[in-house]
Amino acid sequence: VLLSNPDLLHATLLPSHHAEWKPFLTNLKLVVIDEAHAYHGVFGSHVALVLRRLRRICARYGARPRFVCCSATIANPREHMARLTGLPASSLSVITADAAPAGWRTLALWNPPRVEPSALIEWHEKLAPGAARRRASSMHEAAHLLATMLQHGLRTIAFVRTRAVAERLFEAARDRLPSALRPRLACYRAGYTLEERRDVERRLFGGELHGVVATTALELGVDVGGLDATIHLGYPGTTASLAQQAGRAGRSGRDAVAILVAADNPMEQSLVAAPRLVLDRPLEQTVIDPTNPHI
Repeated sequence: VLLSNPDLLHATLLPSHHAEWKPFLTNLKLVVIDEAHAYHGVFGSHVALVLRRLRRICARYGARPRFVCCSATIANPREHMARLTGLPASSLSVITADAAPAGWRTLALWNPPRVEPSALIEWHEKLAPGAARRRASSMHEAAHLLATMLQHGLRTIAFVRTRAVAERLFEAARDRLPSALRPRLACYRAGYTLEERRDVERRLFGGELHGVVATTALELGVDVGGLDATIHLGYPGTTASLAQQAGRAGRSGRDAVAILVAADNPMEQSLVAAPRLVLDRPLEQTVIDPTNPHI
């Protein structure tokens, strides 16, 4: 069993060292591509070409491995896997039955309260209608929610978009917690050392941590058991990404809640004004084009 990633295949194994891997490649039976929806756009198109090279070299050594692609959030599985692997779509079997234990998941759209109008806001409104802030800070709302959940014993992950926001939300939520609970909250983002991130994962999985503020570093590939809730500071941009993040909670068959805290901007205000835009929106198509001449 070899655990690897497309980068290692591209840079090390396939170009000049495949002869050293001949016994392995000759007997290769199965190639598993996890989180297959993550391979989209230009990056996914490059990975598709790497997988074609892998298939050619395996064929050179007399092997025809089977491909298994895994994804929980993809709208066009057969088409995407055919383009990703280079195999004919007619040869692929799509398995959609979900046997994973999961309880009810409630999605809540949380709109920060309106702020009291002031002369400054009214002045801005006259100059540029809609430009002035009319709602409280979504950061403060998310910090309040996270601290409240931890005080009620609900294990929670709060997702944000950037490292800087992760640190700010972590500090804001921590300041709202009693001193006894502050060690139960941690921050998880790219930029930390591998040892620091593994320590957070260990404490989270072991139940020592009750809350984590995370970037999308925790969105994929981390199976967190026993979480009760997720908080999303702003719409993550796609329905698939929202589903991936919300799926971190309620993975042990228990009920869970996902709270999307809307920012004070036209797009997110339109979502909370018409919740069906979120609830009924289908997953996005995963698109790649390995035949693009520039790629």
